[in-house]
Amino acid sequence: MIKIFSNHLSFDRMIAIPVIKVLYWIGLIGGAVGGVVSAIGGLGMMRWDAAAGVGTFIVTLAGTAFGLLMWRVACEGMIVVFGIHERLGHVKDALSRQASA
Repeated sequence: MIKIFSNHLSFDRMIAIPVIKVLYWIGLIGGAVGGVVSAIGGLGMMRWDAAAGVGTFIVTLAGTAFGLLMWRVACEGMIVVFGIHERLGHVKDALSRQASA
């Protein structure tokens, strides 16, 4: 148990990837709820102008879908960067073992 904490405290092991995954789910749920609430608000405009209400509803849902897709791409990009960092560490270790052998 102490070894686990010592790896994290000495930055031998990165914790960013699990944190990014948790933040992804929080953002996904928050974005979806916000988008649905905004879309329903757009339907509320139908009392004054039916075409504007339906248009706002459709545009809001499309914007929400696009925003959630971009959130996924951004999180994947961060995971890729940290994955590259981890793999470069493995390459460095392999090269140092090869040089000492």
